[in-house]
Amino acid sequence: MSMGSSSHRRIALVELDQSRRNLTIAKSDYYPELNYSVDSTVSSLNTSYNAGPPKNRTAEISQKLSARWLLFDSGARRANVDHYKALDEAKFWHWTVVSNDILLQSAALYYDVLLSQNRLRSYVQVSDVLERSLAVADAHFKKGLSPYSDALKAKIAYDKSVADVNRARVIFSKKTGHLATLIGCHSSVEIQLQENIRDTFTRDIFSDLDQLLELSQEFNPQIKAARARVQASLHVVESERASGRPTVMLAANVSNSRVYKSDVLPGNRNNNHNAIMFSLNIPLDPWGKRRMLMERAAQQANIRLIEAEFIEETVRAKLWSDYQELMGARKRIEQSGHLVQNSLLSLNIIEGRYRSGVGSLAEVLQSTETYSTLAEQSFEDIVDLNLSHLRIATAIGRASIGNSLEIGP
Repeated sequence: MSMGSSSHRRIALVELDQSRRNLTIAKSDYYPELNYSVDSTVSSLNTSYNAGPPKNRTAEISQKLSARWLLFDSGARRANVDHYKALDEAKFWHWTVVSNDILLQSAALYYDVLLSQNRLRSYVQVSDVLERSLAVADAHFKKGLSPYSDALKAKIAYDKSVADVNRARVIFSKKTGHLATLIGCHSSVEIQLQENIRDTFTRDIFSDLDQLLELSQEFNPQIKAARARVQASLHVVESERASGRPTVMLAANVSNSRVYKSDVLPGNRNNNHNAIMFSLNIPLDPWGKRRMLMERAAQQANIRLIEAEFIEETVRAKLWSDYQELMGARKRIEQSGHLVQNSLLSLNIIEGRYRSGVGSLAEVLQSTETYSTLAEQSFEDIVDLNLSHLRIATAIGRASIGNSLEIGP
């Protein structure tokens, strides 16, 4: 299913790109800072003498190339780069979380459409049975084999089944149109859905809760994003601490100036100036500002740590709940599969008996209702099972996001 139109996913992708640009900017602090400037000055000096007003005109063109390079900073730049690396990792895992959420929403919508399709098919089957039963009831009434009340009951049951079919068709059409719109198609486009859905996730990994919990702590994108944010905040503390330590700077200047003179003081002059300077900077903090900044960063890191612990607990609780739902759905499917087959067989037998004049209409009506209920419940159990598998797969970092709903390697 296409997820490119999701605004949340696009925003997360832009934020990821922005974090990587910030990382590149932080790495540029390791390189020298270069500046080049050109200045041009023209001056004129007028002096009055008895012999006449001599003039002195001067023109100067100067060029300057300067470089500054921070040689030693007690780890401030490294901490800053590590901070943005951790933020980049956090943004990546946040983008993964958003993509997984879209995957789960898309899967739920897709399975809901399949459920509507299956419900419509079940209603059509029941309606066909009731239509045949209505014909049999009318024939029995005309032959005097059954009272008119049976024919009325059959007519009411059939009319109700037709209404159910029409209602199910409208719901199915609305849901398929909504699904088509979300995947970038026109709402009138017919979507080909798979005929049957079954338990497609049979890997042994989903049978061990302890292993799932262990994998979630290692690969869950929410947890990895939270831990990356913790590391980013710790690097801020380290950066604040390093900013209070001495730094060594290398500065170099290369300049050239050409002076052009005329009139009273003729003659040109060319000046070259080169300089190299080492500077030691020892920051002082008499009012404790830097110490308070470091304490504030440490408090923020502590908040991130608490948030990460809360996310880990939430993921564990959600995974435990999904696992219990998975096991329950598997047990229900094992039971409902046989029940649906038996109810369909029973319905065929009872319908045949009624056609032969042996059974009763009440048995047919009860059998059709039982089969319809069991068939719908069985399909709902299979959908719940697949969604539980998918939620568990995203929790342990095994969800595959592509054109189909599947579990990746």
